[in-house]
Amino acid sequence: PDEIARQRLVDQLRYGGVLEAVKVARAGYPVRMVLPEFGRRYACLVTKKKEVKEHIGKRTLREVSNENGGKWLCTQIIEHLGFAKYDDYQVGKTKLFIRKPVYETLEEKRSLYRKVSSIKLQAASRRMVHLKKYNLILRSAMLIQRKMRIVAAKAKLELLRRARAATIVQKTARRMVYKQRYDTQRKGIIQLQALYHGIQGRKTALELRKTNAVTKISSVYIGTKQRKKFKNYVSAIISLQCTVRVTSAKQQLKTLKTEARQVGNLQGKLKELQNKVTSLQKELKEETERRIKLEEEKASLEDEMQTMSASNTTDEIRTLRTALQAQRAENGNLMEKVEELKKRLSLQQHVDSNNSYSNAAIPNGNG
Repeated sequence: PDEIARQRLVDQLRYGGVLEAVKVARAGYPVRMVLPEFGRRYACLVTKKKEVKEHIGKRTLREVSNENGGKWLCTQIIEHLGFAKYDDYQVGKTKLFIRKPVYETLEEKRSLYRKVSSIKLQAASRRMVHLKKYNLILRSAMLIQRKMRIVAAKAKLELLRRARAATIVQKTARRMVYKQRYDTQRKGIIQLQALYHGIQGRKTALELRKTNAVTKISSVYIGTKQRKKFKNYVSAIISLQCTVRVTSAKQQLKTLKTEARQVGNLQGKLKELQNKVTSLQKELKEETERRIKLEEEKASLEDEMQTMSASNTTDEIRTLRTALQAQRAENGNLMEKVEELKKRLSLQQHVDSNNSYSNAAIPNGNG
């Protein structure tokens, strides 16, 4: 009973009608799945497709599989895998009918996708574990390095401090030695310089005394000579100045006498001119008063013309116009006379100013 004869087993299956039943089942659509369930089961095969990604967006896979009865997602999966309609599958209202080979290919691809995904998940989890271990080792190594560097830096700092202290001690010792040498040398040089300067000072003092004595003798001699010459020059200059002043005083006296004679004549002329100026000023006032009266008459005539232009006749207007023109001519003559009087006054004032200047200059000359 433990041994199986392959030929007899095949014959039994063939005569029992099992193979025929399998053939009939394969010829039909043995696999029947609800559309949302099919979409959720095999949606992983088309999630990388651009159209499916854009359609899903931020929604969940359950929401997309239930959309429109699940038909859209099912058709996207089958079309992506390249199955032929009516030969490999049929889409009903709520179910999808699939042939056995198509179902097997779908399961193979799903298992392959799940295998790849599991490998990726395992790799990511292992990476996380090893990354944590690496970060821990790196942090501990960095901590050890930091501690070692601190110890080395402290030792180096101690060495530097000792070296610096040694250099300071050496420097102070050398400075003391060199300072003592410098002080001794400086004292000796100062003493030598003092001796030399004393000898040179005494020599220069003797020379200065000699030169001072010579200069005093020469200055006394030259001074007496120059004083004599200066006295002679002063006496000569004083005599010349006296003669010049006498001659200039005589000439000034002559001029003053002639000017005194002329002053009497000028004062009489000045009185006459002042009388003329007063008379001209009176005439100018009279002329200005006349001018003001004429302007008032002119204004009154113009007002009468304006009032009579509407009521009086043209003959009266003409007579008034002729009278106005005559008045204007008379005003022009008066203006010319006023201008002439102003010019005369200005000339008279100029002459008076010149006379007053000459009168003021005469007493200064006398003085």
